[in-house]
Amino acid sequence: MDVDASATLSFADASDVADWAVPYVAAGANHPNKMVRGYEDNTFKPAQSVTREEAFAMFERALKIYKSLTE
Repeated sequence: MDVDASATLSFADASDVADWAVPYVAAGANHPNKMVRGYEDNTFKPAQSVTREEAFAMFERALKIYKSLTE
């Protein structure tokens, strides 16, 4: 996955994401498989803990990306 240091986020609370994390969150959010999706209200909620369900969903999407690169 490509990480662009100049990337920006379109989440409503993008200004709450730490500057160092923005390129990585953007890489996940802008990937065709949308590994990082945020919430229905267009927020990312960076100060909120990730639930097990959310973590598993991201892991599953990452695994699909990995499998598509190794087949």
